[in-house]
Amino acid sequence: MAFDQFVHRFRKAPLVLLSLAFFAGLAGEAAAESAFCSTVRADYQRALRNSGGGGGGGGSVADLGRLRRQLADAQNDARRAGCRKLFGKPGKNCGAINARINKLQGDISRAKSGGGSFASNNSRYEADRLRSILRRNGCDVPSSGGGGTEYASSGYRTLCVRTCDGYYFPIAYSSSRSRFKIDEAVCQSMYGGAGAELYYHSNGAPSDTAVSLRGEPLSNLGTAFAYRHFFSPSCQGQLQRGLAYLGEAFIARASEAASKTVSGKQTPTRAPALLPTPMPRIAAGQDPETLANLAGRFVVEPVVVEEEVEEVEVVASATAPADVRKLGPDYYYTPPIKIEALRNPPQTGPMFTLIGSAHADEAGRDMPGRTTVQ
Repeated sequence: MAFDQFVHRFRKAPLVLLSLAFFAGLAGEAAAESAFCSTVRADYQRALRNSGGGGGGGGSVADLGRLRRQLADAQNDARRAGCRKLFGKPGKNCGAINARINKLQGDISRAKSGGGSFASNNSRYEADRLRSILRRNGCDVPSSGGGGTEYASSGYRTLCVRTCDGYYFPIAYSSSRSRFKIDEAVCQSMYGGAGAELYYHSNGAPSDTAVSLRGEPLSNLGTAFAYRHFFSPSCQGQLQRGLAYLGEAFIARASEAASKTVSGKQTPTRAPALLPTPMPRIAAGQDPETLANLAGRFVVEPVVVEEEVEEVEVVASATAPADVRKLGPDYYYTPPIKIEALRNPPQTGPMFTLIGSAHADEAGRDMPGRTTVQ
């Protein structure tokens, strides 16, 4: 009996040992995961303390942006002065301009490495990166207390950054972490699924503080803000391909929506035309008037005179009423009264003269018909 119990226990021993090994492995894995989360969480809290709770980082970020703008201005001055020519003598101001460029580049390098007044800025970048690591690994993220680098109350501004030249444009002005995947999909679709990455920063902070979803600051991108200094045609080609991709996707969605049931009827409708139909180009020998005649089916033919018509001289009649607009009173247009006495000469009546009696006979003989009064 004792032997049988011993054999039975011996047979169960491997199962017990395997179970113990399995649970020990789980405990070890949980302990390792807990240790990893604790380490990253401690680094995250240290970065929060070094950043000063987010209170003093705004000035350093502004200084970093100011240095970059000054560097871009200095490089433009060097280009205008001909300081970067391979052949020829450089300008007289090139020495001072190059010295200023070197100094600004050194200041920016020290700012990125965390030296001087930029330590809190880099600590904020580090805190954002560690927070992303904690979230990806399912670790608990401690609260930042008095604000820190978390700006959940004011939301985030998401940026779509083109990796070929650092050009960026906003996707959303007030987004949340739960919408980051949606904003990332919109950003990727703008460039056909490649060549762009989503960055975010707190509302009110400059774009230089943006951090990617992987926790990498925008300033660490090799082509960050490179679009300010040179133009890349290949980047424009990527954007055009992305826009074409968006257009095809929109047309497909419009066609799919139009083919669905409309008002409970199983009648598919055709998707509306998204773009106007282009008009054919006008031929070189055709003018717009000819095209209008063809469109209106107007046949242009020469005018043929069938018979000659004699010219008729038209003389206006003085008595015919003139179709003229009259202004003023009616009596202005009343014809004058005809006086017949004016048409015939007046008759000569008797003339009376006072002459002497001695000449009465002479006067009677000279002027007959006159009466002499003596």
